[in-house]
Amino acid sequence: VILSRLHFAAALIQQESACTAYGAGAPTACIVDVGDEKTSVCCIEEGIVNPASRLLLNYGGNDITDILYQLMKQVSFPYVECDSSNPFDAALLKLLKEAHCYLEMELYGIKSYTFDVECPGKRVTAYQMQLLDEVCLAPMGVFYPDLFP
Repeated sequence: VILSRLHFAAALIQQESACTAYGAGAPTACIVDVGDEKTSVCCIEEGIVNPASRLLLNYGGNDITDILYQLMKQVSFPYVECDSSNPFDAALLKLLKEAHCYLEMELYGIKSYTFDVECPGKRVTAYQMQLLDEVCLAPMGVFYPDLFP
Protein backbone atom coordinates (compact mmCIF):
# COMPACT_ATOMS: atom_id res chain seq x y z
CA VAL A 1 0.00 0.00 0.00
CA ILE A 2 2.75 2.46 0.95
CA LEU A 3 4.74 1.64 -2.19
CA SER A 4 1.77 2.34 -4.44
CA ARG A 5 1.02 5.62 -2.67
CA LEU A 6 4.61 6.71 -3.21
CA HIS A 7 4.36 5.61 -6.89
CA PHE A 8 7.16 3.06 -6.77
CA ALA A 9 7.20 0.73 -9.75
CA ALA A 10 8.91 -2.12 -7.89
CA ALA A 11 10.60 -3.12 -4.66
CA LEU A 12 13.64 -5.28 -4.10
CA ILE A 13 14.20 -7.30 -0.95
CA GLN A 14 17.86 -8.04 -0.43
CA GLN A 15 19.78 -9.70 2.38
CA GLU A 16 21.78 -7.30 4.50
CA SER A 17 24.94 -9.42 4.36
CA ALA A 18 24.97 -9.39 0.55
CA CYS A 19 24.51 -5.61 0.57
CA THR A 20 27.35 -5.23 3.06
CA ALA A 21 29.75 -7.24 0.89
CA TYR A 22 28.68 -5.32 -2.21
CA GLY A 23 29.10 -1.97 -0.42
CA ALA A 24 32.59 -2.98 0.70
CA GLY A 25 33.49 -3.96 -2.87
CA ALA A 26 34.18 -7.55 -1.86
CA PRO A 27 32.50 -10.22 -3.99
CA THR A 28 33.53 -12.88 -1.48
CA ALA A 29 33.39 -12.20 2.26
CA CYS A 30 32.36 -13.50 5.65
CA ILE A 31 30.01 -10.98 7.24
CA VAL A 32 29.70 -10.93 11.03
CA ASP A 33 26.93 -8.65 12.32
CA VAL A 34 27.13 -8.13 16.09
CA GLY A 35 23.90 -6.50 17.21
CA ASP A 36 22.75 -5.71 20.75
CA GLU A 37 20.90 -9.00 21.21
CA LYS A 38 22.11 -11.28 18.43
CA THR A 39 25.11 -12.05 16.27
CA SER A 40 24.69 -13.32 12.73
CA VAL A 41 27.32 -14.81 10.46
CA CYS A 42 26.91 -15.25 6.73
CA CYS A 43 29.36 -16.05 3.97
CA ILE A 44 29.08 -14.45 0.55
CA GLU A 45 30.60 -16.17 -2.49
CA GLU A 46 30.79 -14.17 -5.69
CA GLY A 47 27.99 -11.89 -4.49
CA ILE A 48 25.62 -14.73 -3.55
CA VAL A 49 24.72 -15.75 0.00
CA ASN A 50 25.82 -19.28 0.82
CA PRO A 51 22.76 -20.62 2.73
CA ALA A 52 24.81 -23.39 4.40
CA SER A 53 27.00 -20.76 6.06
CA ARG A 54 24.22 -18.80 7.78
CA LEU A 55 24.46 -18.82 11.54
CA LEU A 56 22.43 -16.95 14.16
CA LEU A 57 23.83 -16.70 17.69
CA ASN A 58 21.59 -15.55 20.54
CA TYR A 59 24.08 -13.15 22.10
CA GLY A 60 25.40 -9.75 21.17
CA GLY A 61 26.69 -6.43 22.40
CA ASN A 62 24.44 -6.26 25.47
CA ASP A 63 25.84 -9.58 26.64
CA ILE A 64 29.39 -8.30 26.23
CA THR A 65 28.44 -5.23 28.28
CA ASP A 66 26.99 -7.47 31.03
CA ILE A 67 30.13 -9.63 31.14
CA LEU A 68 32.35 -6.53 31.32
CA TYR A 69 30.25 -5.20 34.20
CA GLN A 70 30.50 -8.50 36.08
CA LEU A 71 34.28 -8.62 35.55
CA MET A 72 34.70 -5.02 36.69
CA LYS A 73 32.66 -5.68 39.85
CA GLN A 74 35.04 -8.56 40.69
CA VAL A 75 38.00 -6.16 40.64
CA SER A 76 36.37 -3.45 42.75
CA PHE A 77 34.51 -1.32 40.22
CA PRO A 78 34.60 2.10 41.96
CA TYR A 79 31.05 3.12 41.02
CA VAL A 80 29.39 0.77 43.55
CA GLU A 81 25.96 2.41 43.11
CA CYS A 82 25.90 1.30 39.47
CA ASP A 83 22.67 -0.48 38.51
CA SER A 84 22.69 -1.98 35.02
CA SER A 85 18.87 -1.78 34.90
CA ASN A 86 19.03 2.03 35.29
CA PRO A 87 19.08 3.62 31.78
CA PHE A 88 21.80 6.13 32.74
CA ASP A 89 24.06 3.43 34.19
CA ALA A 90 23.35 1.11 31.25
CA ALA A 91 24.43 3.89 28.87
CA LEU A 92 27.59 4.43 30.95
CA LEU A 93 28.46 0.71 30.83
CA LYS A 94 27.90 0.63 27.07
CA LEU A 95 30.12 3.69 26.68
CA LEU A 96 32.87 2.04 28.78
CA LYS A 97 32.61 -1.11 26.64
CA GLU A 98 32.79 0.79 23.37
CA ALA A 99 35.68 2.98 24.54
CA HIS A 100 37.89 0.38 26.19
CA CYS A 101 37.16 -3.20 25.04
CA TYR A 102 39.45 -4.73 22.44
CA LEU A 103 40.69 -8.10 21.15
CA GLU A 104 44.38 -7.31 20.65
CA MET A 105 46.42 -9.48 23.00
CA GLU A 106 49.51 -7.36 22.27
CA LEU A 107 47.95 -4.49 24.27
CA TYR A 108 47.90 -6.61 27.42
CA GLY A 109 48.76 -4.89 30.70
CA ILE A 110 47.34 -2.88 33.57
CA LYS A 111 45.77 0.36 32.41
CA SER A 112 44.13 3.18 34.32
CA TYR A 113 40.77 4.42 33.14
CA THR A 114 38.80 7.45 34.25
CA PHE A 115 35.13 8.07 33.67
CA ASP A 116 32.47 10.53 34.79
CA VAL A 117 29.03 9.61 36.09
CA GLU A 118 26.32 12.09 35.17
CA CYS A 119 22.83 11.57 36.58
CA PRO A 120 19.99 14.10 36.57
CA GLY A 121 19.73 16.01 39.83
CA LYS A 122 23.17 14.90 41.03
CA ARG A 123 26.67 16.29 40.77
CA VAL A 124 29.02 14.86 38.16
CA THR A 125 31.34 12.40 39.87
CA ALA A 126 34.71 11.31 38.45
CA TYR A 127 35.98 7.77 39.04
CA GLN A 128 39.26 6.06 38.31
CA MET A 129 39.82 2.33 37.95
CA GLN A 130 42.57 -0.02 36.91
CA LEU A 131 41.85 -3.00 34.69
CA LEU A 132 44.07 -5.76 33.41
CA ASP A 133 42.51 -8.33 31.09
CA GLU A 134 38.83 -7.58 31.79
CA VAL A 135 38.62 -5.30 28.74
CA CYS A 136 39.87 -8.16 26.57
CA LEU A 137 37.97 -11.03 28.23
CA ALA A 138 34.51 -9.48 27.80
CA PRO A 139 34.60 -9.36 23.97
CA MET A 140 36.22 -12.82 23.91
CA GLY A 141 32.78 -14.09 24.92
CA VAL A 142 31.83 -13.85 21.25
CA PHE A 143 34.25 -16.74 20.63
CA TYR A 144 33.57 -18.49 23.97
CA PRO A 145 29.79 -18.21 24.46
CA ASP A 146 29.91 -20.22 27.71
CA LEU A 147 30.92 -16.91 29.33
CA PHE A 148 27.41 -15.62 28.69
CA PRO A 149 24.69 -16.54 31.19
